[in-house]
Parts: sequence; structure tokens; C-alpha cells
Amino acid sequence: MTYISDQEFHNIDYRKVPLERGDYEGCLFSHCNLTELYLNGFRFIDCEFTNCDLSSAKLRDSSWQDTRFKGCKMLGLLFEQSDRFGLRLDFDHCILEHSSFFELDMAKTRFENCKLTGVDFTRTNLSEAIFNNCDLLDAVFDHTNLKGCDLRTADHYRIDPEQNKMNGARVSIPGLNGILGKYGISIE
Repeated sequence: MTYISDQEFHNIDYRKVPLERGDYEGCLFSHCNLTELYLNGFRFIDCEFTNCDLSSAKLRDSSWQDTRFKGCKMLGLLFEQSDRFGLRLDFDHCILEHSSFFELDMAKTRFENCKLTGVDFTRTNLSEAIFNNCDLLDAVFDHTNLKGCDLRTADHYRIDPEQNKMNGARVSIPGLNGILGKYGISIE
């Protein structure tokens, strides 16, 4: 397998030009189209994707270690199919609609200004994760570890405190509606 380090890739449509399968370390992908690409078995270590489209990419056995995404469109990604060893991700201004992190360890992950509509966080470890200015409309939290999680500036979430671990989680007063709504309590 090919090893590529410290390279920059700009404005490439990988639907037309194949991305060489291999290990990428310290690489920057900027304004690239990876839509529906088969990233099965690829390894990304300390890489950054900026303003890229990875929607519907196939992630089976792909590795994402210390990888950052900024301004990326990432619709329908199944991160739970990725290699779990060393999984460490960071998201800033990304659209992750209808993606899934089912049963992953995402402790301390930062989601900054992200649209997370319909994202599946079932059985995910989100302890000490930060959701800063994120839209969590229809996101699924079921048996999710949210201990110490920061939801103070997140919007539209619905989390059942009886079905999720929430010790030490931080929420804002308006966010209490998303936690206590099932009880018919109105917070004003």
C-alpha cells in the first residue's frame, strides 16, 4: 500500500481522477470532491479536509486518526464502519446530516457550528464532547454516554435522561425543553 505524507491536494474531483489507495499522513485536502468514493481500507492520520464533499463515501475499514474536517459536506456517512482503532475526529462548520456514529467512542470530540440533522448517536460515547452552535434536529440519542458533554449552545435536540447517561452534562435554560419535553414541562 502507498504511503503519502505532508502533501496538499487542491480542487480535485476524485470521481474523475482516482485517489490512490494508501496511508495519508499530515495531508491537506482542500475543495476536493470525494462524493460516493470508496475509501475502504484508506488510512488518514493527522489529515485535514477543508471545504470538501465526502457525501455518501464508503468508509468500511477506513482509518481516521486525528483528522479534522472544516466546512465539509458529509451527508450519509457511516462512521461506525470505520476502523475504531485510534479514531479521533474534529468537525468545524460541517454538514453531517443523516450520518451515523453508532457505538463509537467519540469522547472529547468537538462539533463546532455543525448541522447534525438526523445523525445517529445511538450507544455512542460522547463523554466530554462539545456541541458548540450545532443544530441537532432529529438527532438520535439512545443509550448514549453524554457525561460532561457541553450542549449549552446547541439547538433542537431531544434527549431522554432516562435512556442516556447525562451526569455532568451542561445545557442552557432553553435547552432544558429538549431534555424535559417528554414530561410535558414547559420552561419559560
